[in-house]
Amino acid sequence: MYAIMADEARDKRKEQLAICVRFVEPDTSAVKEHFLGFCELKDLSANSITESLEDCLTVNGLANVLCVAQTYDGAAVMSGVIGGVQAKFQKKHPEAIYVHCYAHELNLVLCYTCKAIPEASDFFQTLENLYTFFSVSFTQHQKFIDVQAQLGLKETELVQLSETRWSCQIRSITALIRNFTAVVQCLKEEKSAIATGLLIKLRRLSMRYCLFAFELLLGTTEGFHKLLQKENLDLSTALEYKKDVCTSLRSLRTNAKSRDILQKAVSLFDTDTENPQTSRQIKKPRMMEDFVYEARPTPRDHLSSEDDLRTKIFYPCLDRMLSELDHRFSSIKETLVKGIEACNPLSSSFLSEDIKALAQHYKIDLHYEEVVVAKNFFERKKQEGVVLTVQHICKLLDPLMFPTVKKIMQIVLTIPVSSCSCERSFSALRRLHTWLRGTMGQARLHHLAVLSIEKGVLESVSDECVIDHFGNKRSRRHTLVLSRD
Repeated sequence: MYAIMADEARDKRKEQLAICVRFVEPDTSAVKEHFLGFCELKDLSANSITESLEDCLTVNGLANVLCVAQTYDGAAVMSGVIGGVQAKFQKKHPEAIYVHCYAHELNLVLCYTCKAIPEASDFFQTLENLYTFFSVSFTQHQKFIDVQAQLGLKETELVQLSETRWSCQIRSITALIRNFTAVVQCLKEEKSAIATGLLIKLRRLSMRYCLFAFELLLGTTEGFHKLLQKENLDLSTALEYKKDVCTSLRSLRTNAKSRDILQKAVSLFDTDTENPQTSRQIKKPRMMEDFVYEARPTPRDHLSSEDDLRTKIFYPCLDRMLSELDHRFSSIKETLVKGIEACNPLSSSFLSEDIKALAQHYKIDLHYEEVVVAKNFFERKKQEGVVLTVQHICKLLDPLMFPTVKKIMQIVLTIPVSSCSCERSFSALRRLHTWLRGTMGQARLHHLAVLSIEKGVLESVSDECVIDHFGNKRSRRHTLVLSRD
């Protein structure tokens, strides 16, 4: 059995589809993810993508092998339940459940939080403006480096934000906190209007409050971001960790935690040197009867009190993140999710009757007596002090004594959590398809990508085997293969 992962990206006016597979080695129960290749897409329709997936599976001899899951991003063409790729792929592979890439899901949590909270949106826009100010101009960048040296700070750069790079937000916030004094001093010495506007924003208490609030919130989810990129992570473990992250976020919703954030924000900057432009009032237009006029938009009030900062920034951002985390990660049916969780030894429902729904979906004739024996077997292992994981359980199960339970555990390990392997293949594509190889064909690009990405497999092939294969490929006037004598 196997699971398929796919993602598309544009490369030199061509749409490339990266296809990877995930499987479990029968002997060691080790989870493996391997790159199958790049396919050039005719267009971005669901029919074209599904046809490319089926062709790739046929070429690699997987057309008649059980496919237990499919993992893509959340684009409509991929995730559509009627006309999407996942729906069309399930017509030929009905057991292949669709998993929306969890790494993309977690990144969307922050994106939708920023869109819902105006202060959060303004905060990340200011971070992007600061990066642009100090990176576009060589003079400003060099001045920033010199100020860091004068203040005795380690030479570091501000980090650019990205909607698709999963960890750049927390890195950008951390970089600004470490270099805050250097940034403020550079903006003070620069007399341009842009520098003055950025300085005014940094002097606002609400902006500094957002800085430490999002450092706390994103710091809580940072480990989960990194975990989701592991190749051998199984879905049941990811669901357990997601619950722990939500519990940790809920514990932050206290007045004491908000007060700690406020104290850090106040101590970061001397507020007594407020720029006079921040307190300038916009004159209201006089009312004129019998005339039509356009009024200026009313500026949003800058939050400064502890109650306003807590109720209009910290709590809304925290509640929105929790809401997004709760309703996302739900592309799989609830009954199947409970069955997957029942395969995790850390779950309270370990090997409960919930596992029957999973066996029924994959047409496994599960005998519950076998499950009871397996549960008692692992209870004894726990008493002996053995630390159990899903992979360890799959390895311990004897296929003669526990044939159906072992197959279910193998399925749970095979279901992917994310499509990060496809994302990594695009990094290799950028290194391979340079301007020096601009005329390279699709077949050559595919083979070079396989050689570059699957280095571990390539190293297992001996040089003599390659030379002999090349020498015997066709008849030649000169013999290239030497005899052993």
